[in-house]
Amino acid sequence: MDAQSQHTHPQRRVYLDAMASSPLDPRVKEVVCEAFDRYPANPGSLHQEGREARKALEHAREKVARALDALPMDVVFTSGGSEGNTHALHGLARALQREGRGLSEMAVALLDIEHASVAEAARALAYEGVTVHHLPVDGEGMIVMEALERALQDPRLILVSVVAVNNEVGTIQPMREITRRVAAERRRRQDRFPLVHSDASQAPAVTRVSLKEWGVDALTIDAQKIYGPKGIGALVRARSYPLVPLVYGGAQEFGLRGGTPNVPLIVGFAEAMVLCNAQRDARVQHLSRLGRQFLEETLRTIPEVVLNGPPPGPYRAATNINLSFLGVEGEYLILGLDAKGVAASTRSACHLPGGGMGSEVVFALAKDRERAKSAVRFSLHPWLTTEDISYAVCVLRDVVAQGRGVLAQGAA
Repeated sequence: MDAQSQHTHPQRRVYLDAMASSPLDPRVKEVVCEAFDRYPANPGSLHQEGREARKALEHAREKVARALDALPMDVVFTSGGSEGNTHALHGLARALQREGRGLSEMAVALLDIEHASVAEAARALAYEGVTVHHLPVDGEGMIVMEALERALQDPRLILVSVVAVNNEVGTIQPMREITRRVAAERRRRQDRFPLVHSDASQAPAVTRVSLKEWGVDALTIDAQKIYGPKGIGALVRARSYPLVPLVYGGAQEFGLRGGTPNVPLIVGFAEAMVLCNAQRDARVQHLSRLGRQFLEETLRTIPEVVLNGPPPGPYRAATNINLSFLGVEGEYLILGLDAKGVAASTRSACHLPGGGMGSEVVFALAKDRERAKSAVRFSLHPWLTTEDISYAVCVLRDVVAQGRGVLAQGAA
């Protein structure tokens, strides 16, 4: 079968959208399925089945805490990253309100390239009077430290929120340096504020995450980004991080999140976290090899391609390749790739498609709207093979050429 007919009727599907939602590790799936059978009861019930579910819940909490260098009582299970991020910002602001501080007396600082759940949570607080400082990034997506230092001069600042690994361009932020500067400001003020929160949802797949070593006061983790089940995550915070619940209705999760905990998903989350820590180095090596192969074959065979974000190395997630194919809209490429068996994305799945403006993250880096509109994110996972990558690049070459041909015909 020739290449053209193979692409017309794809013989395989290659999933390159793992940063939107990663494949479920088969071992995690086995644990979750078993847990649905073993723990049918509400862990708040007093009977034997309830006690067994409670024991499984707390054992999972201990495993997650140990993996992140936290205490079990620091781990609050949530429905995922968006809830954890919203709780980190709004739970803190409401807690300080209860202490008598007005919202107009508060300020928060966040990167220009935060996930929508952080950016929208901050925007909602801004509507109520909280000042929001937007911290710019450089051309590779790294925080501009001078902007952080300026924001730290605001005496109302209660929180700095920094995404540890950007979900669109893969930039890994220098969390220790950020927390060092914030801690210095706390010492200068002789105050407990500002605190530091990090959306670390993408981080465990590519780097060690530690509440203590990073020096952060709160972390958001999402199981679906680390080869675990969807619909479960955690907000992990130190005792010094004030919080009030956003979901009421019970004393679950130390009184910070009402509702019956989903024990099977929590057990699966804990298993994914343990496996992620144990196999990270080997997985990152494999992903780095695949990423180099993808980049080399793409840049060799497709002209006018620009890499968005930092170069491959210590400041770029091994899971991420973000490229702009100049002269072709990203959404056109996504649809063409999908028709030929390759799944990728133009930007975060938490942004609605359409609108024609492209990736706001790429625009924040490049200040170039055409580059943002032609950006495509390819995100890798450990179950990909070199054959998958070669197939994807072959398809990509055809779709880009077709798109540029259509554009040329339209201009003629």
